[in-house]
Amino acid sequence: GFMLVHRARDANDFLLDFFVEVPGRGTGTPSPMEAVDIPFGSGDTTQRFLVGAPSCAVPGMVAGLAEAHRRYGTMPWAELVAPAAARARAGVELTEQQALLHEVLDAVLRHDADGRRMYGTDERLCAGERLVMEDLADTLDHLAVDGARAFYDGELAGQISDEVVGRGGTRAP
Repeated sequence: GFMLVHRARDANDFLLDFFVEVPGRGTGTPSPMEAVDIPFGSGDTTQRFLVGAPSCAVPGMVAGLAEAHRRYGTMPWAELVAPAAARARAGVELTEQQALLHEVLDAVLRHDADGRRMYGTDERLCAGERLVMEDLADTLDHLAVDGARAFYDGELAGQISDEVVGRGGTRAP
């Protein structure tokens, strides 16, 4: 993620860069990833996506949002996280634009059983349908209580890492 912050009181701008880190980068040959080719336009152009647990990186989004909160926030962290958890639990209705992205990326989003459980077992989600993310809501509830560090250290981080490693990915140091 990236965040551009404009502080009105002194008209200063700040850029926070909190992209990803790749576990095991430079430590040897990574596990093979599965290739999914996605056609674009008239079908004569494709983009190859590498998917599966070995393609997982450690997202910096949680740490970046926590740092933005530390530097610029005025509300308690738990109050900021709670509405996102509630929205994930209740679900969001897909717009036309979101449904188009789901159509284009359907082979990636529903590549495995967990993806099909979330994005549709028989067919992809379409505009007007509701996307519910209970697992995300539970994770956000955890982060609201224990803070962003829990995403990278401790029980929650261990559960995430164990799941990725169990599917053939690399454990973060």
